[in-house]
Amino acid sequence: RQWIHQFVQWYNLEHRHSAIRYVTPGQRHGGEDTALLEKRQKLYETAKARNPYRWSGETRNWKPVNEVWLNPPKEIRAKDQKVGNSS
Repeated sequence: RQWIHQFVQWYNLEHRHSAIRYVTPGQRHGGEDTALLEKRQKLYETAKARNPYRWSGETRNWKPVNEVWLNPPKEIRAKDQKVGNSS
């Protein structure tokens, strides 16, 4: 039980998840993600403006993710795959 408790704490409060733009699930659930992502966007824009030759393309997408699914319905999965293939 102790191991599970420690894992859940780590996952929710420390682990930055790629599917939600590298914020923790706790930050996402608590509504803190929007401010954090705006701050990151400004930081990246400033860094790119200071030294544009370091950047070969656009900066990372820091816009908040609207929906997150653990087990999405087939329609959502098909839509996501279609979007992923076009970019």
